[in-house]
Amino acid sequence: VESDVMYLINFCKDVLLTMTDVKDKSSLMIFNKKCSLNCYKCHSIKTIKDKSNIVSEDFIIEQIELNSPLIQVIILSGGNFLDESIEDIFEFIHKIKRFNKDIVINTNGMYSEKLAKLISSGMIQGAYMDIKYPIWLEPNEEVFTKVYGVKYSIDLVKEIMKSMVTINESTLKYKNFRTVKYDFLPQSYFDAIQEELKNYCVDYQINPFHNLEDDDE
Repeated sequence: VESDVMYLINFCKDVLLTMTDVKDKSSLMIFNKKCSLNCYKCHSIKTIKDKSNIVSEDFIIEQIELNSPLIQVIILSGGNFLDESIEDIFEFIHKIKRFNKDIVINTNGMYSEKLAKLISSGMIQGAYMDIKYPIWLEPNEEVFTKVYGVKYSIDLVKEIMKSMVTINESTLKYKNFRTVKYDFLPQSYFDAIQEELKNYCVDYQINPFHNLEDDDE
């Protein structure tokens, strides 16, 4: 049954208890349903588009409370949590601060100003960002569109780069850049990312690409 109920933040009903996203920490990952991009083979796309699993922040807060004894970190994921209004993000974080957990936000690089405001406020302790491919190289509009699912824009490239710098220059407790090793991109792209990130004081990891569509066959 599809729901037409709308909340300030539409959350996904499913939450994820993870031991691998934040090193040596048990984390609860929660998901919003907004994202301005449509990245290649996104693992969250079905969940984002599914209208039957929308829940309110009250439901999510209950899930945090249930899992609170087991976790040290709450991860705000999606979707892309920064697609929400900064006012709604601040309000939600304020409500979950009572659990005394570190808060990490996942970002695709969009909305660098919102990210900077969250960092400067001291409301979050970490930021994890996806580096999809080396966008600082000579523009390849075809690859950009395939990777990000949106039309190439130099303003978007600058925005993503600004988010990288914002995270790097922060004093956050948890800082991480991540790359999915898409099978259609050449190894030289991944080498270029690793070379560029030598200039950043941020943890970095390359994750294997897993096509969920293969699992459906």
